[in-house]
Order: sequence, then C-alpha cells, then structure tokens
Amino acid sequence: MRKKTICFVMSLIFAACVFIPCSVDAAVTGLVSLNKYYLSNYSTGRYLAPVSSAQTSGVAVFTDTPNGSTLPQWRIEFQSDNTAVLWNVYSTYGLRLTNKSGVPVLSNSAPIGNSKFVITRITSGTYEGLYTISIDSKYLTQRTSTYNYEVYLADSPVSRSYWSFIECSRDYAMLFSFNYPGYSSTSNNYLFETAFDGMYYNALAETNEFTKEHTMCLALL
Repeated sequence: MRKKTICFVMSLIFAACVFIPCSVDAAVTGLVSLNKYYLSNYSTGRYLAPVSSAQTSGVAVFTDTPNGSTLPQWRIEFQSDNTAVLWNVYSTYGLRLTNKSGVPVLSNSAPIGNSKFVITRITSGTYEGLYTISIDSKYLTQRTSTYNYEVYLADSPVSRSYWSFIECSRDYAMLFSFNYPGYSSTSNNYLFETAFDGMYYNALAETNEFTKEHTMCLALL
C-alpha cells in the first residue's frame, strides 16, 4: 500500500516548519542552509546534475531524469552576503557549482566567489513561486534536447531559467514551488504523484481544490 502524501495550501511564504521542525534561512524563503535539494527545471522537470560521476574539477552540468543516485542532489550553503554555494552531494572532493569563464561546471578550485549564486524566488507573474539562480547577472538555464539538455548562463531569463527546489532526506521529501497553471485536481494530483514516484518515494496525492500554485507536498515514509 502506498503511504499517504499530504498536500496543503501555502501562502506567499512557504510554511516549511508546520510538520517538521526546522529553521528557514532568511535569505530565501522556504530554503534551509545545508539541506539537500534536487533542482528541477520548470520547462522539462529534469534535474540539475553533473554530466558524469568523475570526481574532477571542470565536469560540465546538464539536466537529467531521476535515477535514484545522489548525482542530482545539491547541498545549499547560504553565505553572509545572502548568496548561496551549491555543493554536489555525490562528490567526495568538495565539488561545487562554479562559474568558470561564463560556463557552469563543478569545481573545487579557488576563489569561492565564482561559486556564489543568487537564488531569487519569483513573487508574481507567470513564474510566481519558482526560482532563478544567477551569478554575475547571468541566469542558470537549461538548453533544449537538441543540445543534450546542457546548462549554461543566459544573459536574461527564459522559461528554461526557472527552477523548483525539491528537498529530500531519509525521512521525508518536500516539493517547493511547483507551479501548475490552470489547476485541475485530477491532472495536478497525477503530476504530484508522478514527481514523487520519479524520486523513488511513494506518494498518493489527496484532492485539495485550493492548492493551485502555492503548494508543498509532504511524503511520509
């Protein structure tokens, strides 16, 4: 029997501490420093990940489908200036997402300033509730399948520049900022269930006619 997923309405500020005691980082509402996240691209639902498991600096990044490994997991470390360093969880060599001459790669080389990204939550418009990830005023963006879903830094955001953060630990999984325009209880519950199944979590969404755009789903394992 699948275990129950609790879906509930969120206001403009995600109440991430309702069921699980936690400390929400003030820099970005809903995201917690040092927690692990999947970064899901709004356009395709694919996850940000290194293109290979090689433990060397310079490995490129792209978006991949869920595969059960820690390759697409990232640990967010907020800095005193409200930027964030994204450490790859799979890496045992301290590899972090880095802007190397305008190209996003994994690196453990100095300076750390090349790895300090600005994470911004969108509060209105088409992409309300989603996030952009930028550095040097350029936006982390996924290319299309024609370019093997490579990730690059765009001068201005397009639909593939918006991301959702999916937090995972041993005991629970939370979906942040999944924006489903034109809410339908049937299709949206199916999308929630599919997203959790793709992460190897059991999930069964309950109907909630008020979920619309600001929704967090909690999978009890």
